[in-house]
Amino acid sequence: AAALRVIYVIQYLTVTPFAHAVISDSAYYDAWAMRVLAGQGYGPSPYYMAPLYPYLLAGIYWAFGHSLPAVAWIQSALGLLNLTMIYALGRRINGHPTGLLAMILATLYAPLMFLEPKPLTETVTITLSLASLLALYHAINNPKFLTYIVAGILLGLSCLARPNMLLSTTLILGFLIVRHIISSIKHKKEHTSSNNKAAHLAALAVTIAAIIAPVTIRNITVGNDKALITTNAGIVFAQANHQFADGIATVLPGFTTKIEDQQEQELALASKALGHPAKPSESSKYWMKQGWSWILSNPLDYLNLLGRKILWSLHPREARDVHTLDFEAQAIPLLYALPIPFPLLFGFGLFGLIAIKRKTITWISAIYVFSIMAGLVIFAVSFRYRAPAAPVLAIFAAAGINETFKRILALDFKGLILPLACVLPVSMVSFVKYPIEAITAEAPANWGAGYLTAGQVDKSMAYSLRALELNPNLATAHYNLGLAFYRKNDLEQAIFAFSNVTRIHPHNAQARHNLATMLDEAGQTELAIQEYRQALALKPDMPKTNYNLALALYTIGKYDESYEALKRASEQGVDIDPRFEQALIKKLPSDKE
Repeated sequence: AAALRVIYVIQYLTVTPFAHAVISDSAYYDAWAMRVLAGQGYGPSPYYMAPLYPYLLAGIYWAFGHSLPAVAWIQSALGLLNLTMIYALGRRINGHPTGLLAMILATLYAPLMFLEPKPLTETVTITLSLASLLALYHAINNPKFLTYIVAGILLGLSCLARPNMLLSTTLILGFLIVRHIISSIKHKKEHTSSNNKAAHLAALAVTIAAIIAPVTIRNITVGNDKALITTNAGIVFAQANHQFADGIATVLPGFTTKIEDQQEQELALASKALGHPAKPSESSKYWMKQGWSWILSNPLDYLNLLGRKILWSLHPREARDVHTLDFEAQAIPLLYALPIPFPLLFGFGLFGLIAIKRKTITWISAIYVFSIMAGLVIFAVSFRYRAPAAPVLAIFAAAGINETFKRILALDFKGLILPLACVLPVSMVSFVKYPIEAITAEAPANWGAGYLTAGQVDKSMAYSLRALELNPNLATAHYNLGLAFYRKNDLEQAIFAFSNVTRIHPHNAQARHNLATMLDEAGQTELAIQEYRQALALKPDMPKTNYNLALALYTIGKYDESYEALKRASEQGVDIDPRFEQALIKKLPSDKE
C-alpha cells in the first residue's frame, strides 16, 4: 500500500498540472488557507463551506510553505493511517482475517488513493470518521468519561470537516440513546450502572456540541448571521432536486463552477426573489425551499429522480467531480490496476452485515455507512461524496467474502443463496446506462485550468480545445481559452472566446469585465463600455470595472459619466491615479471641479 502511494504521488506530481495549481473547491480551500496564514481569516461573513480543512491546510503551509506537493505527501500518509484504522476496526468487528482483507480491499479501491493527494476534505474526513468509530468502540468497551469525551471530540471535528457528518453523528447518538433506554427498561434494578451510562452519553453529546459551538458563535458574532456550520446546504439541495436534475452532482443551470461566483450568484438571485439583500442563511433557506417546492409540485418526477439517485449511488462508475478518475487514469495507468468496484464492496458488505455477529460497534458502523449513502440520495451522487462510505463497507465486504468462502469450502451450496441474493442485484446496476460519459468535457477543461494557473499556456490551450471538442458550449473551457489567448497577446481570439462565455453565461459579471478589458485594449471602446456597464449591472461592487469604465468614458469624451464612475471606484477602494483624476477634473464644468 505504501509503495503504491509513493509511485502514484510521484506520477501525480509529475504528469498532472496540480503539483503547482489548484482549481474549483481546491482553489477555494487554498485561498482560504492563505488568508488564514496572512492573519485575515475568513472574513466578515458566515462560513459558506466547512472550516476545519482550510485551517489544517494553513497549518501545512505554515510548516512547509505554500507547497501542494507537501499536501499530497501528508494526505497520502493519512491514507496509510486510514488503512491501519480500517484493519483495527475490522478486527474489532469480526476478527483478524476480516481486518486484513478489509485493508486489502480498501487498498484496491481506486478512489481512496486517487483523492489523497488532492487539496480536498475527503481524506481528512475519512481519517476523523474512522478514528471516531474506533473511539466509540473503546468508549463502549471501556466506559469512562474520558473515552466518551474523546469520541465526542472526534465526532465533532468530523462534522466541522464535512457537515454531512452531522447526519451520521445524530443517528449514532440517537442509536446509543435508544439502546440505553431499552437496556434500562430490561435491567431496572441496576440504577447505578444505568445512571453512569446516561451520564456518559450526556458527556458525548455535550462534547460534540462544544466542538461545533465555536463555529456557530463565530458565524453569529463575526459573520452576523445564524448558521450552525455552513450556509451552502440550501443551494446544494436545490442543485440536486430540480427539473433538469439527473441525480449526478452538478451546478444549477446558468451557474458557474467557481465556488465564489456560485455564492454570489445564489445570493443575488435570492435577494432579487426576496426583495431585499439576503443574508447567506436567508439565501440558503430560499434555495432549500426551491428544492422542496419542486419536489412537492412534482412528486412523480421526484420519485423517478430518487430511483435514479439510488441506482447511481450503487453504480460502478465513479461519477466525475472536480477531478475525474477515468481521465487521470489515462495519464497514470496505475489507477487502472486498482480493480475493486463499488458494487462489490456494497453487495458483499450487505451480506457481511447480515452474516456476522452484530455487536454495538457493528451497528454504529452500519449507521455510518447508511448515513453516507442517504446523503447521496438526499442531495446528489459524486464519487467524492460516496468515498467516505468505502472504508467501512470494505470491512463488511471482507466479512462477507470470508463467510462466503467458508460456505464454499464446506460445500454449503444452499448457504450461497444469501450472498448471491445480496451481490447479484447490486452488480446488475452495472448494466444500467449511466447518465454521463466516463470522461466529460469538464475533465480536460479542469486540466486546462490547472495548466493555465501553473503558467503552461500551450498545454492549457490544448486541453481547453480538447474539452470544446467534447462540448462546444462548455463556458469554463472558453473562459480558460480566452485567458490563454490573452496571455499570448492574441486579442482577436481572446475576444472571440469571451464572447462565447457571455453568450453561454450572460450573467457572468467577471467574464463581461474581462471581455470589456480586451475590447478596450483592441480599440473597440464603445463596445467595451457596453460590456463594462453590463458587468456592473450584474455586480455593482466591482471597483476595477468602475475604474476601467471611467477611463473608457474619458477616452470618448463623456467626462461627466467618467467622473461618476471614478467616484464609485474610489468609494470601493481603488487607488486612483492622481494624474488621471487631475486630467479629468480639468475637463469637467467648473461647478463639478
